Amino acid sequence: MTLSGVAAQTLRDVHVIVADQSQEPVVDSQVVQTLGRVIEARGGSVEWHSREPSHGIAEQRDFLLNQATARAVLYLDDDVLTEPWVVERLLDTLDSEHCGFVGAFPAGLSHLDDVRPEQQIIEYWNGPVSPEAVDPGSP
Repeated sequence: MTLSGVAAQTLRDVHVIVADQSQEPVVDSQVVQTLGRVIEARGGSVEWHSREPSHGIAEQRDFLLNQATARAVLYLDDDVLTEPWVVERLLDTLDSEHCGFVGAFPAGLSHLDDVRPEQQIIEYWNGPVSPEAVDPGSP
């Protein structure tokens, strides 16, 4: 599913690094191979790594970051489907705002019924991105 979203991006020349921790490697799946070929046919590339389940999400992210050579990296879990405009918009925002991090809330639908109203507060601002103080105990 995640590769379907990547294959449909308006930004086409992406390099996808897959770090698969499945017991049976997903790269053996005909559907996954087809999606990899779609990404490649659109000008992208796919790199596969089969890995034993290891030390959790932080270690997995570190492994992926160490494989990356691009100036920008986007992490996607296997339950996230991105809209076709997301990657291009994230890169445009990085460039226009001259910042080092942007995000788009990629809520995996496996958490559809996990509603947390206290964590759904959004404060909008006008103008360019500016540093924000984050102190222990502050909102």
